[in-house]
Amino acid sequence: MKLVKYFTSLFALLLICAAGWFASGYFASVRAHVDPLPSQAVLSEKNAPLGGKVSAVVDFPLPLCRHAEIIDVIPPDGTVIAGEKLITWHKLRFSRRNWKISLDLVPLKKGKNTPGKLRVLVKKRGESPKEFSVEIPAVEILPGTPAQKLELAPEAELKKVRISHWYWLLLLLIPAGIILARYLRRPQKMRELTEWEKAVQELAGLREKISSRKLPPEQAFVTLTEFMRRYLEQRFGLPVTRSTAQEFIGIMDKYGSTFPAESRPFLREFLNEADLVKFARVVPENALVERSAASAEQFVEHTRPESEVKDV
Repeated sequence: MKLVKYFTSLFALLLICAAGWFASGYFASVRAHVDPLPSQAVLSEKNAPLGGKVSAVVDFPLPLCRHAEIIDVIPPDGTVIAGEKLITWHKLRFSRRNWKISLDLVPLKKGKNTPGKLRVLVKKRGESPKEFSVEIPAVEILPGTPAQKLELAPEAELKKVRISHWYWLLLLLIPAGIILARYLRRPQKMRELTEWEKAVQELAGLREKISSRKLPPEQAFVTLTEFMRRYLEQRFGLPVTRSTAQEFIGIMDKYGSTFPAESRPFLREFLNEADLVKFARVVPENALVERSAASAEQFVEHTRPESEVKDV
């Protein structure tokens, strides 16, 4: 169980660190400047046979908080666009990511052709978008026959490719990690103490005060007496708190089997001395108080309920 908890905590810590890294990168990108886009697209081939296919690619970095869209594409003279214009991002870094625009060109006209143009819009929420223009170089036609049968697809409408913003999911891991960490560190619900356990705790605290002389002997003995009377009444249901020593001795003789045999002499002596302190104003000595507290602790232990013995 401890091993599972250890690995769970470690995993939560790694998630929090990763989410924090991406979150700090995103917030750092808010103030980052936008670099100019490349002036020209990169062609897969500068020369192509008539009817062949050439890919034009534009790769550029942007801050994480910005995204790019294609406004329109004007292909070079003598070429047409085949298929869709794709825009996506890759190479995620601390505060930036690289965007990639790619399109396929098919040259249909020989001779010297003029370059085309690609218009890109860079957006950020709360700011005016910025427009950039990228030149698409003309494709030189090689002499010879077409490399393949010319089957041109109709020029596709401008289509925005859905971008996987998976780093937003990582940002959501921050509150998830915090909740998990708080859950793992939550205080465990303590088991409620039984009446007997409460009595043991109370007596231990009283013995500590008696041993350290924090209470005068007379006050300590009276407090110990009150504790014993309450314990006997709560533990055995006997009317002891308002009984004198002689009255209790009569009760103990009547219900003698309730108490351990070795504890009865202690109870007789203890309660008789308690009456002397209470009514005759006899001041007990420290040794008597400490001895009585030790005997009281033994009595409480000897009268441990059976349910407590099973729990142990």
